[in-house]
Amino acid sequence: MSLFSRQIDEISQKTELKFFAFLIVLLNLVSAILWTMSQTGQSDLSQLCWPIFSSCQALPSFLTSYLLWALMGTTALTMASLLTRSYRFVYTLMTLAFSLKLGLYLLNYSFSNNVQALIFLLELFFFFLPLKSSNLKFVILLFHVWLGLSKLNLNWLSGLELQSYLPNLHIKWIEWIAAMSVLIEVVIPFVLLSKLKIIFNYAWVTLALYHLGLAIVSGQIIMAYPILFIVYIAVYRHFEIKQQREQLYQSYLRPEPSKIWLISSVIIFFTLHGFPGLNYSLPFLKDSPLRLRMAKVPSHCFSRTFIFYRQATTHIHSPMVSSTGNDFKCHPNSHKNFEPLCQRLDPDLNFSHIQKVFYAKELTQENYSKVFDISENCHGMIKKNQEDKL
Repeated sequence: MSLFSRQIDEISQKTELKFFAFLIVLLNLVSAILWTMSQTGQSDLSQLCWPIFSSCQALPSFLTSYLLWALMGTTALTMASLLTRSYRFVYTLMTLAFSLKLGLYLLNYSFSNNVQALIFLLELFFFFLPLKSSNLKFVILLFHVWLGLSKLNLNWLSGLELQSYLPNLHIKWIEWIAAMSVLIEVVIPFVLLSKLKIIFNYAWVTLALYHLGLAIVSGQIIMAYPILFIVYIAVYRHFEIKQQREQLYQSYLRPEPSKIWLISSVIIFFTLHGFPGLNYSLPFLKDSPLRLRMAKVPSHCFSRTFIFYRQATTHIHSPMVSSTGNDFKCHPNSHKNFEPLCQRLDPDLNFSHIQKVFYAKELTQENYSKVFDISENCHGMIKKNQEDKL
């Protein structure tokens, strides 16, 4: 039996995996719809590219609208196929949707966040690893612990990061809310390992309500996505108890894969993401779309642009920009686009090159620090602009 046949058989035999497939397809469909509706998904692709790319200009951003429609069509067809229980076809469509979504994700850095990175990682585990049910549960729990540990910094614990969402609340109350959120994300996942049904039920409901609260306070639908994964853990627990009663018969009829695969999920997770607060030792995975990222919250930023001519230099000082940290107004990549300025330059004025210096500071910092200092000669863009006019 081939690798893919074994994966498909495991999915078709377990109700919780069918439920998980439905959740993934649903979330991918919702993401595609939200990206299509968003202004960022339609017009700002040239403004923000992934750090793994030196420039956005080489990316085929014109494909975005086609990929979005292809993703929506594929996920809708997958949803219909789930109703017909054609799991081999479902598996094929889900891998196609994964590829389409990954392509979209790489075209625009503003699509990126830790929840989407988690979905990609869960899909890979779902597609390829044995003991899927248990591995998916462990990755979801590890995700929450990692997020909680990543919040152990001054930006979060001081309440400053939450203050923009709760402007009418006293800062002391916000500090308590910030501390409690860390406690919930770090402790509750371990409580979900409890064998006591009443404790388990209190734990998963608490974590689901926590994510609902985050979604309401932040106003971002994506913050509610993890609720569905918490529900999956509850569904898995229900069928796990049921399967334990039939374990002897099942192990004789169809032996389970080795438990060593449960350790593999932990190893893969920490290989990709490292440990919050520690320097990451694998540079080639540093900017991977599958990797969770520590949040840095720029509160203010500005840039200085110098236009150098043969005989003179012009200075452009951009206005101060404020950011909540959940938008991309102060993300360095959104300030690296030279094309609009290059198109306005007159080649007859003996232009030499452009230099841009970008400064930013985090919520708890008093002084600005230089983030980048880059130059662009613009000659290729100016030549192209002249050809277009002709």
